[in-house]
Order: sequence, then C-alpha cells, then structure tokens
Amino acid sequence: MIMIACATYSGAERYLIPYIEGIRSQTFTDYELVFCDNSDTDEFAEKLKSFGTVIRSLANKNIHEALEMAYNKLRDYFLAGKYTHMWIVEADQVVQPDALERLLKEDKDVIGCPYPLNQNNDIVCVHDFTTEQIYKVSDIKLKINKEGPVFKVWGCGHGAVLAKRHVLEKIPFRIDEKNKLAASPDTFWYQDIKKAGIEVYCLGDCWTDHLRVTGGGIQYPTGVRTYELPELTVVKCKGDFWNNGINPKFFIMKGQKKVLPRIIDEITYQALQNGLLIKCDSTADEESKKLIEEEKLKKKLSYKERWKV
Repeated sequence: MIMIACATYSGAERYLIPYIEGIRSQTFTDYELVFCDNSDTDEFAEKLKSFGTVIRSLANKNIHEALEMAYNKLRDYFLAGKYTHMWIVEADQVVQPDALERLLKEDKDVIGCPYPLNQNNDIVCVHDFTTEQIYKVSDIKLKINKEGPVFKVWGCGHGAVLAKRHVLEKIPFRIDEKNKLAASPDTFWYQDIKKAGIEVYCLGDCWTDHLRVTGGGIQYPTGVRTYELPELTVVKCKGDFWNNGINPKFFIMKGQKKVLPRIIDEITYQALQNGLLIKCDSTADEESKKLIEEEKLKKKLSYKERWKV
C-alpha cells in the first residue's frame, strides 16, 4: 500500500484539477491520497475531502515552516499506518501515468522524478551526487546517455519522490531553526539522508509538469505584497533561492550573482533582510557592472531575440 502525500493550501487550488487527474491516471492503483492542508480556513479542506484523506496543519506565513509542519504531520500519519512507501507529490505537479509504477519497479530506498524550476525549462530540481550542484536539462540528457534512465543523485526535491518506510522511520523533516528562510525541508531531508548512508536516485526520463513554472493556473496571485528597489540590484546568494511571488522569476544557486528586478516580492525582500541574498556593489565590481549592462541590454531585445539558441 502506497501513501501519496500532498502538502497544500488554498492558494494551490488553481492546480487541483490537473493534479488529481495526474494521480487518478496512475497505472499502479493501490494507494491512498492524503492531503495536509495548512490554509487559514477549513473551506479548502472540505473541497479536498472528495479527492482523498485530509489532515489539517497550522497556517504559517513562512513557507518553509509551513512545509516542515505539514510534511511531519503526513509522516506521522504514514508511520501510524501499514504503508510500505510514501510518494510525496507536490500540489503543483502533474505526474506521468506510469510514474508510480516505474518508481516502484526500481526498488530504491529513495527515487524521484525530475521537474523544471524555471520558465525557460533549462534548470531541473536534481542535484549532482558529488558536487551537490543543480542540474540543467542538458546534464540530465548526458546522464541518461551515459548511465541509463536511473542514476545516483544527491537529491531531487519533493516534486515526486518515492521513499521506503525505513527511510521515513529514520529521517523526519526539518528546517534551519536559526535561519528559517535558508532552505525548504527537502534540502535538509536530503542532507540527513546522505549522513545516514541512504542512497538517492533519479528516474531521469520520467518528468513531471511543474505547473507553477510551466504556465499552469495563475502565475502569481493578486495582492502580493511588493517592494520597490531604487535600481537594478546585483545580489549574491548564500543558498539556493528562487523568487516565486511575482514576475520576472529567477533562480539563484549558492555563490551565484544575479540581478534583482526593481519590483520584488516579500519573499525576496525577506531574503535580503535575512542575508540569504547579499547586495553587491555594481559600481565597483567589474562582474556586477557587466551583469547590470547585460540586464539592460536584455530589456531592449525582443522576446525571440532574447531566447533564441
């Protein structure tokens, strides 16, 4: 018996129908779908009851804390039952019909599906085992060509990852208590899994559709609290960070420099306040000056010119 675990809230309702269609299309059917809803009210939870089991968690403005609580409630529910595997499928993912069947056949302790993290579909939520650096689509293709569709990784997010019972018994979900904006629970889960000597694999040719970044539903909600920077600002990242509130979206890996748009959302603002994103002096640093000039040039180019290969 497989437990499909989904941490969700009312803001993800726009993805609910394609999400459910993806789950119900699975060729492996011996599962229970369990939602953990941390919405402010019970209204969304009532809607979810027609699709699966629903447990409630406390609402929290910090997304990382909210996910930590939700995943641990799902873990508690899982451990109280007689399930053999937990398949975490995030609320904005659409999985392939044979995904669960294929993941189970590989018989790995932990194995997940790749999914895109940005709108260009060139960065994937899969991390190299040795360097822990995030993969590009081209990296996945090279891995498949060299090693076949299944290969060892450091981690592959919580988009659609299957874990055996003994892994969940040993490894709970957590965040960094000193800096709760540092990273989401999946980062620390994979850290703890590696420390425990448990291997993680990716099924590289079994992609999911990540609706939040591939155009599903509304890309960002109305009424998002925003902040205006006086000018384009170069920042350096101390962890992995992606803006998920307003356009333009961007992804910054640890140590990378990128240019912030003038209008940023509250998540990005808090990342600046908490030192996850560090401002660079674009007037003194040659690399930063170059980034600013490239950003200005991009704004002058047409869409086709900007993204042509």
